[in-house]
Amino acid sequence: MTAERKQRGSLEPEQTGAKIDFSEKYDVSSLKNKTALITGGATGIGQGIAIALADAGVYVTIADINTTEAESTVRKITEAGHKAQFIHCDVCSWDALVSAFKSAIDFSPENTLDIVIPAAGISNHEIRNWLGGAKENENGDPEPLPLKVLDINLDAVFTSAHLAMHYFKKHPGPANSEKQIIFVASMGGYTSMTGVLDYCTSKWAVRGLFRALRGARGIMGEKGPTLRCNLIAPTYVKTPMTKSFWGYMEQIGLKMAEVSDCTDVLMRMAADENVIGRAAAIAGDKASFDLCDDAEGLDAGREVGLSVSENKFGYTGRARKVATPAAVVKQEVPMDEVSTDTA
Repeated sequence: MTAERKQRGSLEPEQTGAKIDFSEKYDVSSLKNKTALITGGATGIGQGIAIALADAGVYVTIADINTTEAESTVRKITEAGHKAQFIHCDVCSWDALVSAFKSAIDFSPENTLDIVIPAAGISNHEIRNWLGGAKENENGDPEPLPLKVLDINLDAVFTSAHLAMHYFKKHPGPANSEKQIIFVASMGGYTSMTGVLDYCTSKWAVRGLFRALRGARGIMGEKGPTLRCNLIAPTYVKTPMTKSFWGYMEQIGLKMAEVSDCTDVLMRMAADENVIGRAAAIAGDKASFDLCDDAEGLDAGREVGLSVSENKFGYTGRARKVATPAAVVKQEVPMDEVSTDTA
């Protein structure tokens, strides 16, 4: 193994780069003519990511089930003179995901794939029924749990990461190239959100996947491309999925982040090759910060604790006490009217 390859990494469980300095400027010119696949890129955070990458000269493939919104997003990108395509894709379908990956590679000027962002995500609180005991059928037996949130937020992300590794190695592109997976988790994967069972389970698991994969810089072999993984963990973000409780968040004094806050951090991660294995919390008013999700940072415990004590998310009034949707669990806001998903 060459000295360069050793420096770029192999299989080292906790290999991370330096803490992100958000005061430093970053240059997106290195992304020009790269190819990216984004699941869930039709709306919300995924849409913002797709537009930002396309603006930087990336060939963007949006894989989504929402045809109308995805086509509108692609039209907006192409009318601005940039490159994007939409592939209809149910991320829970293996065949559909494989087709989306192959289409992204075909769309690439280099017949390769450089960046994968599995951003598709939902939140559905039907599983709240588990809190009070399972529903029963006419025979008195428990009915199956609704697991769509886990199917999309976890299984599809795991599958997307697997396919990314496969196609990164099969279509490596130029020599000494670098491939990226940027995960979209949530602060719900770092803090307690009582009663939000399926969503939090999925986001903690995505964090675990990121932690397990980020040290595998050289997993594709000495002659293969290197892998760089990072993660964004949004707090409450203003997206169509969260619109039903914007008013409630304002009422309790919690300042929500904007999609642009997410895209700014993600673009920094994508463009700066020195951002390696880092996880960043997304907050409004450009107050995002590195979670220090490593041994030195006590697995993010230090930064998460400080984020509350130093009020990094801009909580005011009741929100200082309602940092998680406790009021939702208490039914102050109907649970089925609230989506805590940020993607």
